[in-house]
Amino acid sequence: MQKGASGDFTWPRFPLVGIVGGLGAMGRLFHRFFRSRGCEVLISDRATSPANEEVVTRADVVLFSLPLQNAEEIIRPLVSLTRPGQLLVDICSLKVDVMKTMEASPASVVGLHPMFGPYVSTVSGQTMIVCPGKRVARDAWEWLTRTLESEGLKLHVCTPEEHDRMMTVIQLLPHLTTVVLGHTLRRLRVDVAESLNYTSPIYRLEVDLIGRIFAQDPALYGAIGMDNPFKAEALEALQDAFLQTVDQMKRSDREAFARTFRDTADFFGDFCRQALEETNRLLDWHNGRKNSNPGRLGCRIVFPEGIEEAGLAAHSEDASTSRVWIESQSFSRLKELLHRHFARFEPVAVVDAALQEHLGTELESLGREVPTIFWEAKESEKRLASVERLAEDMVRQGAHRGSILVAVGGGVTGDVVGFLAAVYMRGIPVIQVPTTLLAQVDSCLGGKTGVDLPSGKNLVGSFHHPAGVLVDPFVCRSLPEAEWQNGMAEVIKYGLLDSEDLFGNLEDLVSRAPSRRAGYPLPDSVTERIVRRCLAIKARIVMEDERDFGLRQLLNLGHTGGHAIEVLSDYSVPHGQAVALGMRVAVRLGTLLGKTEPSLEHRLVSVLEGFGLPIRSPLEAPPAALVQALMKDKKKDARGPVWIIPKAPGEVERVRDIPQELVVKAFEVVAGKA
Repeated sequence: MQKGASGDFTWPRFPLVGIVGGLGAMGRLFHRFFRSRGCEVLISDRATSPANEEVVTRADVVLFSLPLQNAEEIIRPLVSLTRPGQLLVDICSLKVDVMKTMEASPASVVGLHPMFGPYVSTVSGQTMIVCPGKRVARDAWEWLTRTLESEGLKLHVCTPEEHDRMMTVIQLLPHLTTVVLGHTLRRLRVDVAESLNYTSPIYRLEVDLIGRIFAQDPALYGAIGMDNPFKAEALEALQDAFLQTVDQMKRSDREAFARTFRDTADFFGDFCRQALEETNRLLDWHNGRKNSNPGRLGCRIVFPEGIEEAGLAAHSEDASTSRVWIESQSFSRLKELLHRHFARFEPVAVVDAALQEHLGTELESLGREVPTIFWEAKESEKRLASVERLAEDMVRQGAHRGSILVAVGGGVTGDVVGFLAAVYMRGIPVIQVPTTLLAQVDSCLGGKTGVDLPSGKNLVGSFHHPAGVLVDPFVCRSLPEAEWQNGMAEVIKYGLLDSEDLFGNLEDLVSRAPSRRAGYPLPDSVTERIVRRCLAIKARIVMEDERDFGLRQLLNLGHTGGHAIEVLSDYSVPHGQAVALGMRVAVRLGTLLGKTEPSLEHRLVSVLEGFGLPIRSPLEAPPAALVQALMKDKKKDARGPVWIIPKAPGEVERVRDIPQELVVKAFEVVAGKA
């Protein structure tokens, strides 16, 4: 190389790049990176030709892509082969010691630390830490930084010492605590797969991190901690904090724990709220990826203001996105919804035949442009045989891969037609148009579809999120009182799940009603407000736990005991009544366990009675028989059922392994024996 006017060597436009360790994942990434910039690239690795020595001798730029624990050992004998005018670069995760070894060379030295892995789809937008050595030729520095920035990398320049000190916080402490947690789970003999049955999204992320680390080379994680020159201060601080917290826990010193907790929260300040919001978004993404089919983005639910204001040009390509329109008297504009937002699909409607009596005009109008299949939407028809018959009807109507199903009816129609959409032609979109309060506040949203078997409800099904949901509270006006009661049972469930606000609103409705008994139909404005609130609650829960591995199990409040009553009655007890009784059992069980505020039992009974729901089972079966029926609940696993126990409105807990005698005692409350 020739010497530049600045005293530095003139840097070639396309230097020859040599990568020592070029067959590793990061080595291959940088091979592609420099080739895309027009550079010729030589690579060496174990037993390759050329060997490391030849690559170092020939290259203008030598990139060391080596495991941290082996880097100094490999670099040290190669330094004597380097020359002035070369640029030596390493990408190890620690800098001080590795760069000292390289600086024995007469070449320029720069340390890089890519803050991303080898499998990123693009480096654009990623962060690269850049540590200039004690001797760096200006031309070489400018070429390197210009090349990195031209690919969209964000550069952060610091000294090797600054880098390694920060790595004690970014790498050493998080990795060490995760390794220790893994060791602890092993010592406790925790079945990780079984623990996921109880999991919160945060725990699932933590377990993923544990698995990620223990799937890799222990020498790497040992080096990240043991080779960091600033480890002593960080480890001492970690040890002191850990021992202090463990001591507070052992002594059950709540005041000291809270005081220390608040001190740390004050130290972080506003960052805590920002972090909460960002991790919520991360959890949404994580659950979507963990729980979705390959290639899908996970469940996303949006609430446009109304059909007129939605302004959506077409249905999203993401089949797991559900758009929900809630507007009184909007059913008559169903065709408009289809034409405006789902124009590229050919709709086929499957409609509960019973709706012809009071929605005949609207259905007739729909039928002139949309092929319509009427069916008898009874619980007894919620079988695989019905799915087969409906599929044959769709074939006769010419339905194909470009069709979209429109399910018009109550929960049975939604479940069956949703399942039909999931399996017809291996899956086509579905729009849910719920026409009962129960379906509007609950089953229309969330993607659960299925049919019954003789041995139990919903034992065959799939998750298939609707592309759209159109809720018209006005259509509920013609419902019989029993259907209103079914829906209100789910509304009360959401009141217990959500907060004092919703539950208190229900209490207010009852207290203002004559004789403390709400009459049906409820005013349209009240119905619409209730539907919006319940679906907003369900949307939040579903998006956090799409496939029912954790948080979504809270929606089963009242259903564990309720399903037992349904099974024992051969499903003659309506679903809403069963859920109402199941909630009463759950609250009594919480009281027996000492978890539930005793006043909640009285409040729940008042609300149930106020909306015409039963507080006693019509069955003559003894409580022990109901407990045996729990074994047929699909929500149980090998360890038995999971109970959702309300402690207070907005505060619930999942509980299992409850002694059978307590469960029998809880069932006595609806058998009239308590």
